[in-house]
Amino acid sequence: MKILYLTIDAFRGFGGIAQYNRNTLRALSELPDVEEVVAIPRYAPLAEEVIPPKIEYIVPASAGKLDYIKAVLSALRGRKYDLVMCMHINLLQIAVPVTWLKGGRLLAFVYGIEAWRKSSNPLVNFAIRFVKHFVTIRPLTFDLFSQHHAIDKNVRCDLVRNCVDPQVYYPGEPSRDLLHKYGLEDKIVVMTAGRLDTSPAERNKGFDEIIELLPKLLEKYPNVVSLIVGDGDDRDRLETKARDLGVRDRIVFTGIVSEEEKIDLYRLSSVYFMAGRNPDFDRYPQRFVLLEALACGTPFVASKPENEALGFEAEGAIFLDPDDTEAMLSAVVRAIEMQRPIDRSSLEPYFFPGFKEQIRKVIEPISPK
Repeated sequence: MKILYLTIDAFRGFGGIAQYNRNTLRALSELPDVEEVVAIPRYAPLAEEVIPPKIEYIVPASAGKLDYIKAVLSALRGRKYDLVMCMHINLLQIAVPVTWLKGGRLLAFVYGIEAWRKSSNPLVNFAIRFVKHFVTIRPLTFDLFSQHHAIDKNVRCDLVRNCVDPQVYYPGEPSRDLLHKYGLEDKIVVMTAGRLDTSPAERNKGFDEIIELLPKLLEKYPNVVSLIVGDGDDRDRLETKARDLGVRDRIVFTGIVSEEEKIDLYRLSSVYFMAGRNPDFDRYPQRFVLLEALACGTPFVASKPENEALGFEAEGAIFLDPDDTEAMLSAVVRAIEMQRPIDRSSLEPYFFPGFKEQIRKVIEPISPK
């Protein structure tokens, strides 16, 4: 099987969508029925990464639409694909005509909040009508997507959730270099990671909440420190808030870190905290950072979803109402007091081998015999 893979970002990208795409491309590269994957990301701003076998990774000259279209047209010359995988609905306006032009099948992934409402782009809304096979990471996303786009009930949709690689994310001794670098020796570390973004969907996802909780935590644990991993245009506001609450000296802003450093930061943290009040973006129970923290043996405290079943149970996973400050404080204390590292065996359904098997089941019926 030869696959054309159109995505926003993957390798050399940052965030959940990039991680999901890295996992998907790796899974495809390991499937025996897949001969070649030509992957074209819209964005690739970070440093070079090792690309898996059988993956040709074509980075356009810029992140502009014209350069992306040129890269796609170049990948079509003299090639025939059995499958076009469109990994973001905003790229369907390209993926649909490409499928018409080159034949083969089209598989569209609906991933994030961009699928929760109707697109403002009429070409995207038009292209959605021609998709007969979708994949989603969570039922809620496809339910909302279907409502806004009147998707026929007979259209196929497969569920392929986020995953974590147990060979990469696993418990280990805290890095002495990082403890020294960030001044965390003899500290109780509460870690929160993500984009520090001012957009409505990105606000109130745990950063504000841990800053507000710190004064009460310090009463019980005078050596507690909040570790905020990531960067963005909301950082200045968060730092100002911390100063106003008198806890700026108890917060370490790391900026963007490498994946290797992030793993070490999980290991030196007592608890991962993401109990945000945002009712939409932050309440997905299987977010990558939550799975990663557990896989590294670190318990987490996160928001209980409002509009969907939890569907997730594991040792060290604590979900709560983020508007209940006392419950939040109690949960963080409980997580800090847990034996480390926690047993991660209950996390096994979310390990990469299971993810690869799900991807295999999705594309196997499409594979030419």
